[in-house]
Parts: sequence; structure tokens; C-alpha cells
Amino acid sequence: MKISIFQMRAEKGRVRENLTKVEDVAKKAALSGSDVLLLPEYFATGFDLKRLAGLATGTDEGVFAEISRIAGENRIAITGASPSQDKGRMYNTAFYFNKQGKLVAKYNKMHLFSVMNENDYFYAGSDSVVFDTEFGKAGIICCFDLRFPELARRLTLDGAKIIFIPAFWPEPRLEHWKILVQARAIENLVYVAVCNSASLSESQQMGFSQVIGPDGGVLTKAGKDEILLNAEVDINKVDEVRDKFPALSLRRSGEYGQF
Repeated sequence: MKISIFQMRAEKGRVRENLTKVEDVAKKAALSGSDVLLLPEYFATGFDLKRLAGLATGTDEGVFAEISRIAGENRIAITGASPSQDKGRMYNTAFYFNKQGKLVAKYNKMHLFSVMNENDYFYAGSDSVVFDTEFGKAGIICCFDLRFPELARRLTLDGAKIIFIPAFWPEPRLEHWKILVQARAIENLVYVAVCNSASLSESQQMGFSQVIGPDGGVLTKAGKDEILLNAEVDINKVDEVRDKFPALSLRRSGEYGQF
């Protein structure tokens, strides 16, 4: 499986311009043979909480309908996160559209980042999500969720061999980001593919998207600027690594309560 990661600089509130940029990159990634395109959190709207209520839609319309179209027309799966509306409630929703443009997974961000006031605008999700792809089982979480190892472990126990993480993760916590991304892969013996937003200005540093293998190795990584990264992922390697280093099978789950 070839994964493309678009470390994107999204313009606040300029949904049409942002989606045009995504479509151009999706075409480029598909032509290069990529199977999946991973986008950052807030890729269509930018981080503009006060205006999100007017930009969020159901997952069968608006931004989501456009991503469905782009995925289907270019025969490339697309995953990322964007605000959604459901029965009057707004969620920060991660998604996975397959190569036919079908929504096969959606996940409402469980851990809202109160430091940047997400909890004032969104409702928190309550369910973890593992889903089937043509390459094997995958899971998806979103940005601040990365700090909660229980969630990534839940996805692993439910069969995920790769975890996708769209994010909007700024300084001064980028060193945490780099360490936590690698830790989630190492402790679960899974692939982790993370896409952060590109730096928005010289004073607000972001970026450092990457793909980590189940052995903890870095397959590809970005700096701070807007860029399209590519990585080859062999899902079968997850089982090979686990056979050689059977940490998960040595867990004493009865001693951990729920886990």
C-alpha cells in the first residue's frame, strides 16, 4: 500500500480554495500510484472555531460530499478530519472514503482539546473505530487523541494494523508530538501515519508529519512546510514484527481491568 500525506496549509474559512488544493493533490497522488491520501485536521475550514457552525455539514454533504467525489473520480482513498453536524450537534469528525468514494468509517473525536477551546464548540465522541480496507484493518483517531494510549491500544486489540491520525498540532508541543507518534507505533506494533498542518507563519510552527513502522522505524517525515510525502506500507510486516517480538501476546490483560 502506498500512502500519500499532504501536510497542508489551510486558509481559514476558504473552503472552496482549500478543497481545490486537495483535489489537485489527490490527482497528483493517484497518478503516482498512491492508494490512500491522508489530510490534516481542519484541512477544509482552517482552525476557525467561531465560524465552524456555519461551515459544518452532515457527512453526506458539504465538505464530505466533495471528498467522496474526489476519492471516487481519482480512485484513491482519502482520510482526514473536518467539522460535521448531526441533529444540531457539532463534532470534529475523522473519516475514511474508499477508492469508490464510499464513506466506510467515521469517528467523532473523543478527546477535545480544551486548551484551544474545542470543548466549547464540539461534542465529544464516545466510540472508537476500526474498519476494513482492501489492505487490512485500520483505525483512526484525531490529534489530541494521540496523548491517550488507551485509545490506540483499543484499536490494536480490535484488529487495526495501521492507525491514521489527522492533526492540527502546534508548538510548543511539537517535541511531544514526535515522541508520542513513535511511541504509539512501538507499544502497539502497528503502523502509524500522521498528518499535521503545515506551519501557518514563522511564529506558529507546525508540521513534522510522518509514517512510523511497527518496529518503530521512521519511513518518511516532513519538516514544517507544505509538502506531499509518500511511503510504502506492507501490512504483512505487522505480523512479522509481532512474531519476532511478541510483546502484545505477553500482556497480562487480566491485571489491567478493561485492557
